[in-house]
Amino acid sequence: MSPGPRTFAARMDAFPQIAAFVAEVCADARVGQDAEFRLTLILEELFTNTVVHGHGGDCEAPVRVALDVQPGQVDVIYEDTCPGFNPFAAATTPPDDSVPLEDRLVGGLGLVLVARLCSRAEYTRLAGGNRIALAVTTAAAS
Repeated sequence: MSPGPRTFAARMDAFPQIAAFVAEVCADARVGQDAEFRLTLILEELFTNTVVHGHGGDCEAPVRVALDVQPGQVDVIYEDTCPGFNPFAAATTPPDDSVPLEDRLVGGLGLVLVARLCSRAEYTRLAGGNRIALAVTTAAAS
C-alpha cells in the first residue's frame, strides 16, 4: 500500500507535516505504534541533517518522502537536493565509549541510530540530490 510520495520544504517548521504523513500512513495500514515511532525518529534525523547540514538552514528546497507499506515492513524513500553525502558511510562505527564525553566529537550518533533502526539502508547519489532507501520492520496493530 502506497499513498504516493509527498514533497515538503526543507524548513524545520515543516517537520510536523512529515510526522503527520507518517502517522496517517501508519494508521491507514494499521502499522503498530513502535514502527510509527521508529519511522518518525528516522525521518526526523534525516530531515534535520538535510536542513541543518545539507542546506545550512531553512530553505524552500524540496524534500521528497515516500512510504510503501509491505507485509512486515515499511519501505521508505527519502530524497533531498543537498550536496552528495552518504550518511551510512559515516554511521558504521558508534562513538568510542572509552573517550570521556567532554572529549568526544559532536555529531554522528543520530546516523548510527538511523542505521540500527532499519532492516535495510541504502544510499544513492542522484543528479542534483541524494536518495536514501530504507526498510523498517513492522508488526500489525492490535
